[in-house]
Amino acid sequence: MGKGKGCPATPDGYGKPDYTVVNAEYLANKSRNWAPGSLEDVVESVVKTFEFEISHKTSADFVRSFAPGFTYSQNGGPKIDGSELLRRGSYNVLINDQAYTANNWDFEESHKEFKTAFPKGFAWEVLEVFNGPPNVTFRWRHWGAMEGPYNGHAATGKRIEMYGMAVARVNDKLQIEELEIYYDPTDFLGSLTAGGKCPLGFGSSSGSDAAAASGAKPAQQSGGLLGGLLSLFGSK
Repeated sequence: MGKGKGCPATPDGYGKPDYTVVNAEYLANKSRNWAPGSLEDVVESVVKTFEFEISHKTSADFVRSFAPGFTYSQNGGPKIDGSELLRRGSYNVLINDQAYTANNWDFEESHKEFKTAFPKGFAWEVLEVFNGPPNVTFRWRHWGAMEGPYNGHAATGKRIEMYGMAVARVNDKLQIEELEIYYDPTDFLGSLTAGGKCPLGFGSSSGSDAAAASGAKPAQQSGGLLGGLLSLFGSK
């Protein structure tokens, strides 16, 4: 499955991404080396393509990873379709926690916060595949060095890791019909906020975010939005 290269009609949200940095992180710190063409290698490739597309495509109609009728669910929760997943943003959906304030951030804001916190990207790998198609069951790992501030919390410089499981039902084209994700975000969220609050909210997307988190009324201000966005996921 491709990434939309050579398809000018495909709407990409942020232009052509550069994976140089996150690929270097992936190669330097991955824990598995799967043989090319192995089941694990294929699963990793399919999921990375999926993550690329939901991070960059603006319409579910152009996401080649979605099979007709695609649905996503997390930890046994309600299912959502591809359009809703793109609208809310993959990070907002994955880290659905009150402390994360996902409901207050749109797609662009959530990606911007993660890009700022993880300037080297947030790499991903398959750890183990328990079952092959059509019901692919596997364990996965996400990781990255928190070298930037996050929502008003100072950078720690430490590697933050996230582990989970997934069940992906795929068709004969390896398009995903249904994706179920299982993981506990508690430790991950704790690591994100381990750094002390930055004075006056410096390092967050806006000073009002930090002020609101502390219970203070936000001051009137203009601008201050961090610019630019690249996908955090590695390419194949």
